[in-house]
Amino acid sequence: MVDVAEPGVVDPARVAPNTRCPLDREHWPGFLGGSDKMSATRRLLVDALGPTCHCCGERYPYAIDHDHETGIVRGYLCRDCNARIERCVHLSGCRFAEYLNSPPAEPLGLRHPKPVQRRDRASATAVAAQARTLVSQIVEG
Repeated sequence: MVDVAEPGVVDPARVAPNTRCPLDREHWPGFLGGSDKMSATRRLLVDALGPTCHCCGERYPYAIDHDHETGIVRGYLCRDCNARIERCVHLSGCRFAEYLNSPPAEPLGLRHPKPVQRRDRASATAVAAQARTLVSQIVEG
């Protein structure tokens, strides 16, 4: 579990990225100290939902997870969960499916700060959603 900084101790999320050790990137949280839209969105997510990954709750978050088709923010994820979330094909029963079925940041109504980029090919999100639908149809059978 991630320790929250004690008074008088520097909060790692406020250490500028250019001063962080490049050999240990996976252990650094996303930067909260900037004045840009990404930092502001990260601060909103941490304030509303906590300082750990919104899927596993075990590590510092690093990526603002969002639906790549709509731009709707789903949560703030650690590197591991962010790398795996789009590949989940389960309808329920695993942390990734539960996260996707009920995104923790959805009630906040946030949109990703960067514009949604339309893709010619199906996104990983759409492919995973199609797989979950197929599995559902087979199960209901």
